[in-house]
Amino acid sequence: MKVAVFSDIHGNYQALKAIIGDIKCKQVDQIIFLGDAVGLGPDHNECLELLNSMPNLTFLYGNHELYCTRGHEIDPYVASHEDRLVHHLWVNNTVDKKLFKKEMLYHSLELCGKRFSFSHYFLRDNDYPFYNLDIIEKNRYKDFVKNLNYDYIFIGHHHDGLVEEIKDKHLYCVGSSGCVPSNITYYYLINATDKISVEKVNVQYNREKLIGRINHVKYPGLDTIKEKFFNVK
Repeated sequence: MKVAVFSDIHGNYQALKAIIGDIKCKQVDQIIFLGDAVGLGPDHNECLELLNSMPNLTFLYGNHELYCTRGHEIDPYVASHEDRLVHHLWVNNTVDKKLFKKEMLYHSLELCGKRFSFSHYFLRDNDYPFYNLDIIEKNRYKDFVKNLNYDYIFIGHHHDGLVEEIKDKHLYCVGSSGCVPSNITYYYLINATDKISVEKVNVQYNREKLIGRINHVKYPGLDTIKEKFFNVK
């Protein structure tokens, strides 16, 4: 069985189209998207439409989907930062709400006798279901991972990504496939036949078209977002 995993495409339709095209060539059995199709980039509706068109794709909600369906108030950080709030209000006003399917925060699989978990980030029982990013940023994640009853843990949200083996567990923070600094995006491919292998697959996409779209749409927070998240000066 082959399973493709990626996360945080963030309105980068060109990167998403390249990823989906490559996945189709690999005869993948299942695709798992870990959330954040919307926000930051210019083309959230196009990304949602393409993701929804894939019959073998599991779409897990990220925090940006929840801002649109539950309201940005669920995240105190966004609610208290005016610059971010203005951007999320723009997304909420321009996204086609009919493109949001049933909310899913979590998915699991068993492959070759190993247990796999998939979510946008580490989950908690709260109105805002994701732990803060500082679990990784402040090196608090190892004890958290040790207590999870899974052999392979796949998450997104932390854009830089992190791959680490912690005792007998494998953590794959797959990072952002949309907020990338060059014309190379990526996804992860799980191959489970007699044994399990996980590889990062790099894919070229049309970055010039992405930059053109970013500059054309001119959405709130553009100057900061395009430099910080897309490396566009």
